[in-house]
Order: sequence, then structure tokens, then C-alpha cells
Amino acid sequence: MSNVWILGGAGRVGRAIARDLVMSGLPVTPMGRDAGTLRNAAASPNIDSDIVATSSLADMAAVITRAKPSVVINTIGPFTKTAILFVNACPPGEHPSFLTQVRREAHPWKFSVSITKAMVS
Repeated sequence: MSNVWILGGAGRVGRAIARDLVMSGLPVTPMGRDAGTLRNAAASPNIDSDIVATSSLADMAAVITRAKPSVVINTIGPFTKTAILFVNACPPGEHPSFLTQVRREAHPWKFSVSITKAMVS
């Protein structure tokens, strides 16, 4: 499993971020609630890794706590409810790098993501 996890990996924003990261040579692991939808989304940018499907946000947080990915990108809103849950899923002192800003470009569904390979170590 890769160290860059995309929560909401089957959604529009999650798929766009996954595509950009895969094109940059970074491995990604899409995470969400529906395994079939995640598999379909992962096939599009040729994601060569596992998917993580859970039944609830609390289960996602538990998996993050156990797996300790290096980078967690949360695209599941509303962020006022989900962000704290996922930040708290990481052990103290071991918070992964969270992508807090996704820059929206001129095209309404084109996003810029900056994650360096050093963040994925």
C-alpha cells in the first residue's frame, strides 16, 4: 500500500488529485466507502496499488491510525466535520502531511497538487 492516501478517492476531486499524483510518479491509495466505485476510479489513472474501502468515517480514521500513511489528502466534506476526525486519527507527534489547500485553476475541475517525493518517505 502506498504512503499517499486520498480520502474520497472515488469522487471528482479525489480522482483528479490521484491522476495528477500518478502522472508525477507518486503511488496513491484511494480510500472511500464503496469498493466497486473505488476500483473503477483507480483503473482510470492506472493506480497500481490497493484501495481501502470502509463503511464509515470512523472506520477510515481507525485504518489511518493503524496504517500510518505519510500523506493523507482529505477530499471528504464537510471539512469542518471530517478534518478533525482524520487529524486525530494520527498518533501524537506522527501527524502525516495533510494537503490543506487544493488550488483551483481556470478550469472548474482542474486542480493543482504539490506533494514532493520527500513527503512520501
